[in-house]
Amino acid sequence: MARKLEPNAPASSERFKAMKILSDRGIYTGVALMPVLPFINDSIEDIEEIVEKAAEAGASYVLPLFGVTLRRGSRDYFYDKVERIFPKMTKRYKTYFEDRSECTSPNAPYLNEAFYRKIETLGISASMNFYQSEGRKQLSLF
Repeated sequence: MARKLEPNAPASSERFKAMKILSDRGIYTGVALMPVLPFINDSIEDIEEIVEKAAEAGASYVLPLFGVTLRRGSRDYFYDKVERIFPKMTKRYKTYFEDRSECTSPNAPYLNEAFYRKIETLGISASMNFYQSEGRKQLSLF
């Protein structure tokens, strides 16, 4: 069971408000749902809530990564912050992930299933459309 990470509600709300404004004006918007922190905010409820808020804000896509990358250098910084906010959680990370740089949530299979079910229901894509040129050719001087 994940430990609920209380989001920075004002910042989060402001981001979704900005997304809604952009989306309402026809600008392609979406959410990079990453990182999802194992043992902290990797519950189905957390994922579904973010996807629902993204849909309400007009997101066209949500890109998920159900885990966190802990490379050398960032690992100690991350563990220090986790220790301050969630005492003793660092030990769980170190025990579970050891020195791996890719730390996928043990809940990833369930999160993945819930995520795809939710985006299908809401009509959101799990991939981002990339810019496509209109096909104009450069004019020749000769």
